[in-house]
Amino acid sequence: MMPLKLLLVDDEEAILRVMERGLRKEYEVKTFASAIDALKEIEGGYQPDVILSDVRMPAMDGVSFREKLRQTRPEFLTRFVYVTSSQMDPGVSEYIASNRVRVLSKPATPDDVKSVIAEHVIKV
Repeated sequence: MMPLKLLLVDDEEAILRVMERGLRKEYEVKTFASAIDALKEIEGGYQPDVILSDVRMPAMDGVSFREKLRQTRPEFLTRFVYVTSSQMDPGVSEYIASNRVRVLSKPATPDDVKSVIAEHVIKV
């Protein structure tokens, strides 16, 4: 069986490195420090099984990233998980709740990600 493909997006390189190290033995992991670059990868044909994205990032935030996917690749919306701090802008909290997006609170560990994948992939 092929390993699941994870796409991780976070502007904090240290978080990406820790996650990749903790997940690469069990999953195919691609990391991006920019939602714009991650979006280009998906629009170019990459098909991740799970997308984990920070919310607050420069240039394109996690909400804009998910909304761009809604327009171009809506089949990935159910595979989307936010990894973010518990202190969110009220508008972002409302967006997450109304769209029923799964959220992992920072600091999330690779084991936290594995748990969310285990329950998330069943729905994919």
